[in-house]
Amino acid sequence: MAVQPTIPAPVAARLLGMSKASVYRAIQEGTFPTPSSKVGGRYLIATRPLLDFLGMDTLPDWAHDDTDTPTPQSA
Repeated sequence: MAVQPTIPAPVAARLLGMSKASVYRAIQEGTFPTPSSKVGGRYLIATRPLLDFLGMDTLPDWAHDDTDTPTPQSA
């Protein structure tokens, strides 16, 4: 499956085990570990660099849902 180019900040927060507020703060302070952009009032995170940072090859299934409140599904 191809990796989508960006994910919303709340999805990145969930992947990192961080609060949304912490992710937004890190982006604004320039300390977030991967590239991000603000588009139309939303922060989007570059997916591939984030996956590389986390040592992952693909996003979990729940992360493909483009909502601000991802709900992981149990395996």
